[in-house]
Amino acid sequence: MREEFSAGGVVFKYDSNSKPKILLCYQKKLSGHKAYCLPKGHIEAGETTEAAAIREVLEETGVTAEIVSSLPSITYFFIEKNETIKKNVAFFLMKTIAEDFKPNEETEELVWCDETEAVKLDKYQSEIEIIKTAFKLLAQQL
Repeated sequence: MREEFSAGGVVFKYDSNSKPKILLCYQKKLSGHKAYCLPKGHIEAGETTEAAAIREVLEETGVTAEIVSSLPSITYFFIEKNETIKKNVAFFLMKTIAEDFKPNEETEELVWCDETEAVKLDKYQSEIEIIKTAFKLLAQQL
């Protein structure tokens, strides 16, 4: 079994009513199906987890963001080319600095969601728990 390490973010901004919204990406997954998910990706050699999260968010979404705090990490398994992969993903709560999204090879569309919308759209249970934790942290900051 191969083990991989990734980093990503729950990227937020406030709407005109000062309510937090988070960013979900609509992407084609390795299985071929499309799904809404949090932006994340591989940690490059020599790169810190934090730097990887900031870079991956920018590459997948066009959003420049800064890390506000750490979130729990998740671990999940998937099969690629008949090999089981153990994927470890570190997540961070990230504040939007600037946006410049253009559909790309990884992300077709972005949506800004409140907690209810995000939990409905993201079908990955481990990510849903990260989303709920992020909204709890955001509520404490208000």
